[in-house]
Amino acid sequence: MRLIDIIKSNIAQLIVVFFSFTLMVLISYFFVNAIVEKQITDRAHDILRIAETTIRSDFREAEVELINMSLFAEKGFKSGWTNKDLQDYLTWQNSVLLPAETGVPGFFNAFCYIDKIFISGQGVWAPPRDYRPEERSWFIEAQKAAGAVGYSGPYIDNITGEKVFSLTRMVGDPDNRWYIGMDLRVDGFFESIESLEGNQGGYGFLCDSYFTVLVHPDDNATARPLETLSSVHSQLKAELTRNPSEIIIQRITDLPNSKKVLVSKQLYNGWYLSIAIPSSHFYGGMSSMAIVLSLLGFGFMNVLCILLIRLNALKAQSDEENKDKTSFLARMSHEIRTPMNSILGTAELISRKQISSGIKEYLDIIQQSGNTLLAIINDILDYSKIESNRLNIEPRSYHIASVINDIVNLIRPRAAEKSLDFFVRVDAQLPAEMRGDDMRLRQILTNLLSNAVKYTQKGFISLTVDMELLDENKLRLLCEIKDSGIGIKKSDTKLLFAEFSRVDSHHNQGIEGTGLGLVITRSLCRAMGGDVVMESDYGRGSVFCASVIQEFDAPKKVAHVAESELKKVIFYDDRQQYIRSLAGVFENLGVAAEASGSFAEFLVQLEVGNYDYAFVSSKYAMECIAIVGKRNTPLQLIIMVEMGETHMYREVSSIMMPVYSVTLANALNGIVNETTLKNSRLCVYFTAPTAKILIVDDISTNLRVAKELMNPYNMNVHTCMSGEKAVEMVKNNRYDLVFMDHMMPGMDGIEATGKIRALGVPPPPHNRAHGKCRFRAA
Repeated sequence: MRLIDIIKSNIAQLIVVFFSFTLMVLISYFFVNAIVEKQITDRAHDILRIAETTIRSDFREAEVELINMSLFAEKGFKSGWTNKDLQDYLTWQNSVLLPAETGVPGFFNAFCYIDKIFISGQGVWAPPRDYRPEERSWFIEAQKAAGAVGYSGPYIDNITGEKVFSLTRMVGDPDNRWYIGMDLRVDGFFESIESLEGNQGGYGFLCDSYFTVLVHPDDNATARPLETLSSVHSQLKAELTRNPSEIIIQRITDLPNSKKVLVSKQLYNGWYLSIAIPSSHFYGGMSSMAIVLSLLGFGFMNVLCILLIRLNALKAQSDEENKDKTSFLARMSHEIRTPMNSILGTAELISRKQISSGIKEYLDIIQQSGNTLLAIINDILDYSKIESNRLNIEPRSYHIASVINDIVNLIRPRAAEKSLDFFVRVDAQLPAEMRGDDMRLRQILTNLLSNAVKYTQKGFISLTVDMELLDENKLRLLCEIKDSGIGIKKSDTKLLFAEFSRVDSHHNQGIEGTGLGLVITRSLCRAMGGDVVMESDYGRGSVFCASVIQEFDAPKKVAHVAESELKKVIFYDDRQQYIRSLAGVFENLGVAAEASGSFAEFLVQLEVGNYDYAFVSSKYAMECIAIVGKRNTPLQLIIMVEMGETHMYREVSSIMMPVYSVTLANALNGIVNETTLKNSRLCVYFTAPTAKILIVDDISTNLRVAKELMNPYNMNVHTCMSGEKAVEMVKNNRYDLVFMDHMMPGMDGIEATGKIRALGVPPPPHNRAHGKCRFRAA
């Protein structure tokens, strides 16, 4: 095609390009300025994040030493310490913490104020009469911290006259408060702050919570109020006071006539950090660039396009570099999880053998610790996906009853270990089949229920699943998790969904966790169109409400009792909470049910009452079976069995607690788990000799463990260590399921074959009555 034809066919596009570029030249200054502003903002975030990490690291050692010192001293007083013992302990602490080679950086002195007496590692100090501790900054900040570590502003030490600041902690009960702390020298402690961005001609300075300058490269500015330095510094103080949680960016002119960009923010301990960066770092070539674009723009259009592309490429490269940490976490989480799965799988295989009770106890420890570590790894992996905006939601059809059944089976043993009552209420009107990411829904419920069990020492936990219809094919699934645990203080609620934070650590010592579970849970809920809200009464329990948006098509309900209006039910349990829970479930199912007021009354009604079904807890099974066996009229007796109990009565139906609408509906429809409930590590509910399975992994140990774990199901299992070979095997064979390592190379071609089918965990026991193996999505 000739050049003239190309021009004619694209004349409209060329005209648009020409006028667009002309307009770009005219307003280039504004565009360049916007780009620079974005660079300033991004650079400010990076610099302040790094600087705050440095400061936090500098203080971490001192904080840890102070907390350990206060806990040791508090324990000493409980065991009968005198002030002389405290004096000796603080003197010893001085000898340990003072040496520059091995001690805490900048450490000056450890002290304690107790019973209006000052005791320190340097001796007892008698303050002057006009000295009021409650007016001193170390005293005020310790009270504000309320048991945490408080940071004071700089002051002159009354004993030595040196310039110091203090870390102080309030200890004791409300009737006997005392204070323990340590002094740190200001000089030399913050050298890293002054040198921030120093290689670019900039500097940093630090202020305390009262805006007194702690560190500044200009000695004349140190110890002065911030607002006295200049009008810009006065404006900075006002902005930081109004918006303490935001990063403040200002322009300032230092002597001699040096223009800088000043970025500032409040640190985690209430102090304020500011960093001055020369404006030339951002604006150096802007003026000349605007002139060149104005005079030579049309001639250098292609060059400008290349520069802009290059600029975007550099920005993308910078973004990728910032994600290196996240990518590293994701990779390492995967690499650690692979051998952990082998360890847990091997432990499971050993547990199936005939072993002694001692070895079984060791295996339980391995599996519990391994599962804990695996949960931490999974949290880190999910968090890295959230940080990199790669958290994927994969909608598919699933049965809500299967999800709830899996969650109940997972949480029930944990609740039983702590003798907690576990209540479950599921709205029978829920659609039986929904569309959404059921794996993420399991993760949400598991996180919240696991937390409920973890932080509840006695009482109960409960799960309530309800819905709110949004339109004819969409609903909001509402999941409420309630417990009678330790609760959460109002002051800690703002930290509840913060990364790596653990609230009320004093009462939660010994409880494992990364501090990421609720962060991940909230992110998952929001990714699915919902959220998580919390209410708590400290010391009495908490309620977490998680909501997600799900779709549905079929009108079939999750639980339905055939001819419910014709069935008469009586039930009994000696726990009023269970009575109320069961009554609510029967009412939700539309079944007429009557609760007996006492066991004696229940026995009479069993003998002469006109009922179709009777539900009773297993502790009363013997007496009830005997009476039901003498009846002339039919009555179905169903025993409600607790976790860990073994039901050995033949021809007697049973269901396991907690009882909810799905299990009750199955029981009333004649689908129950009969005869024996075994408390075993391995229960195989079906075999599938015709199922063909392919397992692909590049680690032979993983393949061996996986294959042996699936042996009880009598499936035809093939293994493969090569991604390319696996693709070829899938093309030539019809597999019901392919297990594969998602990070293994060469596996992309498997999805293109269209031969992957979803195969899940064994179906619940009551599905055996259908006479076939039913596969469902995992």
